[in-house]
Amino acid sequence: MGFFSISSCPTCIRRLAGGALQQIRGKKRTRKEPTIKVQLMRDVPKFGQKGTVLQIQRGRMRVVFRFPKGIADYVTRHMLKSMPAGTLKHRDPMFMNARVEKKKKHKVAIELLTPTQTIALLDSFIPPNLMFSRPTIAPNEPAIHGSVTLTDIATAVRNIAAVSGGEGSRVVIGPENIRFPGKGVEGDKLKSLGTFDFEINVKGAIDFVRRRVMVVKQEEV
Repeated sequence: MGFFSISSCPTCIRRLAGGALQQIRGKKRTRKEPTIKVQLMRDVPKFGQKGTVLQIQRGRMRVVFRFPKGIADYVTRHMLKSMPAGTLKHRDPMFMNARVEKKKKHKVAIELLTPTQTIALLDSFIPPNLMFSRPTIAPNEPAIHGSVTLTDIATAVRNIAAVSGGEGSRVVIGPENIRFPGKGVEGDKLKSLGTFDFEINVKGAIDFVRRRVMVVKQEEV
């Protein structure tokens, strides 16, 4: 029986084994790129218009563009090579920015009347007497239930101004512009039947408007 020695050379051993032995190499890990290329499938505010190819961070594809909803699609290297030069663009932060922001309501500028104009208008359309009806506390007593206040008079003046049309609707009058100059009035309220003077003053106006309030007994229904 003959004896032979086996070579320790790895290449020789593989040749003797007829290729049965294969070299096993460690699996190489492919390093993922931090960015990817995508094509917008519709106009995307602050990014770009439909068809734009962008290079973005990987996480944006899932979070911002919500890939399953078709806002954007992946672009491979092969696809990019077949596209015209300059296809890859930068993000446009100003694209459709005006549409994204909430539209501010434009306030309509109302030209206010001057104090002199206000007094002139009030003097032209307020009648000599403003009449209010109130029930009395007792049949033969002048005291009334529910007083007539400066607010009541101001409201009546504004209503008259509004139905007068034209510049009358621009008149601004409140209880602070009205006062009772006569005697027999407690503060800013009328608490009895009778006729009382009142004045309308507007800050900045030289003149004022004087009219009368008639508080009459409310008839029982």
